[in-house]
Amino acid sequence: MARNQSLGTARPIHELSYQWSFDDASARFEALPDDFPDSFKDANAAQGPLAGHVFEQPGTYEVRVWVANRNQDYATDTITITVEDPDTAYAGDRTICHSNSGNFSGCPSGAQRFTSAVSALGAANQDRMRVLFRSGEDTLLNADTTFRGLRDIQVGPFGSGQKPILRVNSTVDKTLFTPRETDGFTIFGLDMRGDYDPRTGLGENFDENGIGNLGNIRNTTVFRNRFSGLGMAMVFIERPVGVIVADNEITDWYDYGTYNASANQTAYVGNSIKQNPNAVSGTGGTNRGSIPRWADHGPNRTAEVISLVVAQNDIFSNTGWSSSGQAHQPTIRYNQSGSRGHFGVINRNRLEGGATVVSISTESNSVGADVGNLIFERNLLIGTDNTAEFFALTFGGTTIRNNIAIMPDVVNTFNSFWTFAGYQARPTTDANAREPVVIAGNAIIQLQSRSPQEFQILRGFQNWANANYRTTNNLVYAPNIPNSSAFTNYTPLDQNEKYRPLAGSSAIGAATPDDLVFDTLDGRIRPAAPSVGALEP
Repeated sequence: MARNQSLGTARPIHELSYQWSFDDASARFEALPDDFPDSFKDANAAQGPLAGHVFEQPGTYEVRVWVANRNQDYATDTITITVEDPDTAYAGDRTICHSNSGNFSGCPSGAQRFTSAVSALGAANQDRMRVLFRSGEDTLLNADTTFRGLRDIQVGPFGSGQKPILRVNSTVDKTLFTPRETDGFTIFGLDMRGDYDPRTGLGENFDENGIGNLGNIRNTTVFRNRFSGLGMAMVFIERPVGVIVADNEITDWYDYGTYNASANQTAYVGNSIKQNPNAVSGTGGTNRGSIPRWADHGPNRTAEVISLVVAQNDIFSNTGWSSSGQAHQPTIRYNQSGSRGHFGVINRNRLEGGATVVSISTESNSVGADVGNLIFERNLLIGTDNTAEFFALTFGGTTIRNNIAIMPDVVNTFNSFWTFAGYQARPTTDANAREPVVIAGNAIIQLQSRSPQEFQILRGFQNWANANYRTTNNLVYAPNIPNSSAFTNYTPLDQNEKYRPLAGSSAIGAATPDDLVFDTLDGRIRPAAPSVGALEP
C-alpha cells in the first residue's frame, strides 16, 4: 500500500526510483566474472522502469516492484508467476534425446532417443516438445531448426558433463537455429561454435550465426549458452516480440556479438559479451571478401528500439572497421535507426572499450533521431587507449546518472580523450531536440598522467538547436588535465572503492537539490544533504 498516493512528476520514468524483487533465491549469473562489481551481481533484483528475469527452477514466485519519489513516498505492485516443471510439461515422448555415441544416461524416462541430429530435431514436429543433446558430446549440426509455427519448444542438454558442443555446418545453413513463426522458444545450456578466430582474421564461419529468426517469433529465451567463433552469436531481424538473453557467454565474433533490428520487449541481462582481448583490427573495413577478415563491429547493437533493457552485463570492445581499423566500436549502440517512441533502460553494466564507449546516437547522417526516453544509470564505464569519449549522444529525453566513468593512465593510440558526453551531429526532429538531456550525479575519473587535451563534461552541445541540456552534481577527478582548475577538487577519494568520498572530502553533502538523483550507484537512498558524485561516503 502506498504511503502517499501522489507520485506525480513531470517525467515519471526519469524522476522515480524503481526497485524489483523476483522472489527467486536460487537466481545466479554464471557468466559474470569474479571482479564484476558486487552491487551489480544480484540476479534476484532489478532496477528501473523495465526489467527482465529468467526463472530457472519450477515454482510459484511473487514478483514485486517498489516505486518511490524523492520524498520517499512510494507505491508497490505484485504479480504471481508460476513456472512449470519441464519434466512434467515435456513428459514421455514430448522429450527427445540425442547422443552421437548412444549414451543416453540421464535422458528422462519415456523420451524418444536418436543418434542422428537430423532425426532428433525432425521429431520435434508439434507444439510443446523439447530436444536435449548429450552433455560432453560434439555435434556438427546439419538439420532443420526452424520449428516453423510451433509453440513451446525447448532445446537444451541432458546428462552430466560440459555443455554439448554444436558446430555450425556452413554447407547446409548459415545459422544453427532459425526459429520461424514460433511462440515460446527456449534454448539453454549449449555451446555453439564456429571456427572464426579474431586474432588472425581467419576461419570459414565468419558469416555464420548461432541464432537468427527468419520470420515472426514471440517469447524467446536464450539462457546460459556459450557462443564463439561465429559471425554473430544471435541476430533478430524480423521484429521479434518478447526476447530475453540472459547469462550467456559470447566471444570471438566477426560481425557483432548481438544484433537486434527491432528490440520490442527485449532484455539482455547478466551476459558476458566480450571480444577476445587479443583480437585484431585491420584495414579492409566491412569487406567480407578480403582475407584476413578482421573483426568489424562491437558487442551489442539495436537498430530500432521499442522497449529495451540492458542490465548487469559485462561488455568489452576492442575492434572496429572505421578509420582503417583504428577506431574501436562502442560496447553498446542504442537505437541506431532513430525510431520514434524508443524506451530504454541501461543499468548496472560494466562497459569497457571503444573509441566511444557507448553510442546513444543514430548510425549516420542519413538517419534522423526522433523523440523517446532512455535512462542510463548505475554503470561502470572504463576507457582504453582507444577511447576519446564515454558517450556520443543525439537523443533528447536521455538521463545519464549515478555512473562511474574511469579513464585509466594510458597513452591514446587514436584520438585524444576529451569528453564525458559529446554531441554527435545527426539530423533530428524539433521534438527530440526539445526533450531534456540530464547528466547528474556521475563520478568522472581521468587518470592519464600525460593529457594534452582539455576535458569537458559536455562537448559540442552548444550546436544543438533548442537543446535543453544540463549537468549537475557530477564529481570530476582529473588532476593532470590542462584545465584542472575548472573543476572542484573533491579529494580525498577512496580509489579502491570506486572513488567514494572519504572523510574530509568537499563532495560530502555538497550536492545541489536535484529530483533526478536521490539514490546512489549501489542503490542506497541519499541523505537529506546528498553528496556530489555517484556514491555517498
